[in-house]
Amino acid sequence: MPPPPRLTGGWVTNWGAIAQGTNGLGGVAEGQLFRVTAENEAVSQCTRGGGMNCKLIFTYSNQCVALAHPGGRATADSIGLAEERAKNVCNERNSAGTCRIVYSACSLPYFARAVLPLERPGGR
Repeated sequence: MPPPPRLTGGWVTNWGAIAQGTNGLGGVAEGQLFRVTAENEAVSQCTRGGGMNCKLIFTYSNQCVALAHPGGRATADSIGLAEERAKNVCNERNSAGTCRIVYSACSLPYFARAVLPLERPGGR
């Protein structure tokens, strides 16, 4: 009886990015396999959405991110924790207590599995 197939594979990094225009409009990307793809997509989305002079403001990988308005950003292992941290940063900068989450997302890693072919008896 041949041995059972062995599972192999590895962790795949996921990237996200946030861009913002000088007029306050922005663009985002999440779940991208390459950093440059996430960055380009965020800037492109910003421009397509009417952002002017869009610039990349943040890139992240294998975690969650949250933006609070007016002026808080944080990352964490979960979306809830990222939102809590972003609000805390925002509230430290703005004593009025008017901070609210305007964006949150995750670009988490995943395990990609592969199955090796079975070996034939006799090594062939």
